[in-house]
Amino acid sequence: MNSYNSFSLLILFSFLLFFTPDFAVLTVSCPTHCGGIEIVYPFGVGKGCYLEKWYEITCNTSTSGKLAPFLSVINKEVVGFSLPSQPGSNNFPLPYRSVSIKNPITSRGCSSNGEELELGGLLNLTGTPFYISYTNTLIALGCDNTATLSNVEPIIVQCKSSCNTATPIKDYLALVNCEDRYGYIENCHEGNITEGSIDITDASCNGIRCCKAYMPDTIQQIVGVTIENTTTRGCKVAFLTNKATLSNESDPQRIHARKYSTVELGWFIHTANRSFVKSLGCYSAKEYMNLTSQQRRGDIRSCVCDNNVYLSYARCLCIQGFRGNPYRLGECKG
Repeated sequence: MNSYNSFSLLILFSFLLFFTPDFAVLTVSCPTHCGGIEIVYPFGVGKGCYLEKWYEITCNTSTSGKLAPFLSVINKEVVGFSLPSQPGSNNFPLPYRSVSIKNPITSRGCSSNGEELELGGLLNLTGTPFYISYTNTLIALGCDNTATLSNVEPIIVQCKSSCNTATPIKDYLALVNCEDRYGYIENCHEGNITEGSIDITDASCNGIRCCKAYMPDTIQQIVGVTIENTTTRGCKVAFLTNKATLSNESDPQRIHARKYSTVELGWFIHTANRSFVKSLGCYSAKEYMNLTSQQRRGDIRSCVCDNNVYLSYARCLCIQGFRGNPYRLGECKG
């Protein structure tokens, strides 16, 4: 996570101090999968299988009729968990870990019966150790579609798609612009250059029937997606997602039929049990930073934790040369 988020995290941790969840001891009989998705500790299915109530997973029937994991504290379907990849020896602060969930999209003019999807609905993570990751992007599809992230004030995150088609530009400025953005590409020299003519990632979402805007730098726990009411007819959708490939979808009606997008949430360990992090046998971040390479080679520890006992907060990962789950004793393996 970038260092500019540190202040936001401190504010977030202070809210969590009012909660004192019961500590749970992991048992060997805990389910490891739900709906084909691996459940990684501190998350778990069933009492005694998760670290705290924040990380409780329920295995329920999804809208598709199949079993799927749900993050109980916000009742959202989970599509994947991610633990941080190992850093270089001096790569601090520690990288964040994530959980990806399904979140309803927002729509206007897409339903024949007038029922729209989650218009103005909020993703509210207040009071939990989860936050909306900066890897997500606001994407809006449709003609004359103005989409806005709500509850991020005073910051404005908004984009507007137009109805016009790209006008070919045949002068030297178009050539310079093309080469500056994409390097030397044969398409830049074909004499009929438009933004959509270059086969480059996300080039299709260039403001024409598709636009995008990025998450603010500060950490957010409440975010909504709204679509401005206009007189322009046609299906309009807007959604937050960490999947860049969705911006290449040109038909808003197809996105509307999906009903959900994938949103990535960052998370950290929040526990009132101070012995948990200590029981992992990891380096503290300060210890690890001050050790030489030779000293590390002579030590049996395979993980490092950034831990603030006053805020009941921790983030851990396997050190360089080891992989696995740092939140399980002995599971960082070389």
